[in-house]
Amino acid sequence: MDTALNIAGDISPDTISGTDELKQQLYIALSAKKGRFIYDRGLGSDIFLADISEPDCINKIEAFARKALSDISNAEVIGVVAENNSICIGVETDSGIYDITIRR
Repeated sequence: MDTALNIAGDISPDTISGTDELKQQLYIALSAKKGRFIYDRGLGSDIFLADISEPDCINKIEAFARKALSDISNAEVIGVVAENNSICIGVETDSGIYDITIRR
């Protein structure tokens, strides 16, 4: 079980579980800049270090994503698309396949 913010006006925390919890964990692990969260400096990824204009950026992003997801059991990177200012990472888990989009 995890907590998500309900921003529908009262900004109170909501409890989430199951696939919603998993999707939130995947998104945070991939989109948070590694080392920036004061309570867990290991949380996040170095995806933002990859230059999308470089020819081998997909390989770098895949490696950064795999490392960021290494603590989430059964989460496997299955594809990356990088264009303009966004990166879409396909992640396969036991409960399904999710596309996590990160805006830069």
